[in-house]
Formats: sequence, structure tokens, C-alpha cells
Amino acid sequence: MSRTLILLLAALGLTLALLIWNHGAGTTAGMANESFASLAMLGTLLASIVAGGMWYRGTVGGALRDVALWLAIFLGLGFLYQASPWVQSLMAG
Repeated sequence: MSRTLILLLAALGLTLALLIWNHGAGTTAGMANESFASLAMLGTLLASIVAGGMWYRGTVGGALRDVALWLAIFLGLGFLYQASPWVQSLMAG
């Protein structure tokens, strides 16, 4: 494994340990535990997207098509999640 991957996994492990340790206190590093966990999750997501972009072996058009596809999937799932009460009432008759 590369050194960068090991460092990222260690940072995630440290974040998890801090959240578990400070569960009862409600704050970690001066932030609410929920905010700290969200920041860690967004940082991990950003690192994954940047890493994927660095190692993409295709054309720019193909990359834009793939990004548009993933964006459509996420927006579609978000819409279904928001509309689920409406969809359930529609299906119930």
C-alpha cells in the first residue's frame, strides 16, 4: 500500500477514535460531534474524488460524461428520498 493511503486511513481511524472517545461530551475539537463527523465525511469524499480525477485514463469528454451520469444518479436518489411520502401515498391508492 502507498504511504498516502496509509496516512488517509490513519486519519480516518483517528477521527473515528476521537468521535467514539468524545461521544458523551457532545463536542470534538470545539465542534459538535455531528459537525465533526460531517467534516470528516466530506473530507474523505473530496479526497476520493480528487484521487479519482488524478488517475482517470480517458478523454475529457468521457470524464464529463461520467461526472454527469453520477450527478444524475445522486440527484435522482435525492429526489426519490424527498418525494418518498408522495410516492408512497400514490402507490397506496
